[in-house]
Amino acid sequence: MARCFSYTEVRGKIMSHFKHTYLIIILSILTYSCINVREENIDIPLVKLKAYNCLIDSIGKYDTLYIKYSTQGCFHYSAEELKIYRKADRLFAELKVSRPNTQELPSLTQHLKDSSIIAYSEFEKSGKTLITKAFCTTTEQFIICIKADSIKFEDNACEFDGYEILKNKIFGQAKIDNYYEKIFR
Repeated sequence: MARCFSYTEVRGKIMSHFKHTYLIIILSILTYSCINVREENIDIPLVKLKAYNCLIDSIGKYDTLYIKYSTQGCFHYSAEELKIYRKADRLFAELKVSRPNTQELPSLTQHLKDSSIIAYSEFEKSGKTLITKAFCTTTEQFIICIKADSIKFEDNACEFDGYEILKNKIFGQAKIDNYYEKIFR
């Protein structure tokens, strides 16, 4: 004979089911977030983790990632090229500034630390989402390319500082200032 359940019994079974479902969801979220935190805190080069899925992750043994930067305003124009390449299983960056009517200087070169790689991924990520507002007479253009992949974005609101942050993380403010001093005097 079939048994009839009371409203209280049915409600109790449904609530019990929801509690178990929510518990599983919460445990899944906690497990996933702990895995991500653990990966970020591992003391091995972030290049091997490929945690950011940026163009820098695709640098192979003989590849070079180019960041071509130019700035143009009412009374100025200059261009820079920042190369990131692999040498002896390590990443290096090389900065070359070109400016009309100035002496060509040797490039500034530096080994990339993990903080520099993180700064690069933040630069790329914020550049991809940059919204052009056109409130400034200066236009900065960024072209990032490696192999057949490229990203291009502009700032004509004089608000984007990701490239300056990237250079400072790679080379340090003192080296950058000293390098520019030789170029712009």
